[in-house]
Amino acid sequence: MSADIPRPQPVRTAVRHLPTGDNPYVPAPARVMRVADLTHDVRLFELRFSDPRLAESFTFRPGQFVELSVLGVGEGPFSLPSSPTRRGAFQLGIRRAGTLTNYLFDHVVEGDFVGIRGPLGNGFPVERFEGRNVLLVAGGLGMVPLRGLLQYLIDLRDRFGRITLLYGTRAPELVLFREELESLSRRGDAEIVLSVDSTQGRPWAGRVGVVTELLDQVQLDVEHT
Repeated sequence: MSADIPRPQPVRTAVRHLPTGDNPYVPAPARVMRVADLTHDVRLFELRFSDPRLAESFTFRPGQFVELSVLGVGEGPFSLPSSPTRRGAFQLGIRRAGTLTNYLFDHVVEGDFVGIRGPLGNGFPVERFEGRNVLLVAGGLGMVPLRGLLQYLIDLRDRFGRITLLYGTRAPELVLFREELESLSRRGDAEIVLSVDSTQGRPWAGRVGVVTELLDQVQLDVEHT
């Protein structure tokens, strides 16, 4: 090659650092503190990092997710249904759907360890919500990331105006965080309207119909929402 022909230069990219470690591909160990069934196929896992400093400093934006891994089984992305305002531990809402989630449901118990990388994703632009009314609309498992956002709004309640949640599922037994949502509604922290596609003969005091039909029943100040 002629000496006066410029050689191609290697492409250099900035290394992305995550709260879980300088190497974004290495997970940090976290202990499973609590496991609770939300429905027959959705489970809530509460986790705390083994490193006390990471456990207390770990933060994220509502709407972000983490990668959870089990050595020899696999890794998958899961939304954070908890708020960054509640430090020390975090939660994951996981539906049984495949190899990794089946292992989590069938073998992982309180006290076990998993790997966590993150947070990843952009999250919700919560700064744009301040001083405004906020309308949340969720269907089915979509309540998992919105529950973290709802907790954030409630914990910083004086920064926001009217908070309204419209949430629909297929049947009453599939409503995620039902007792928690009903408690928030009774306390007046947020206006919460629940709906199901069908009661399937079960007791139900909420609305019946798909969640988008609830939009016709909510008065919105569009300019401030």
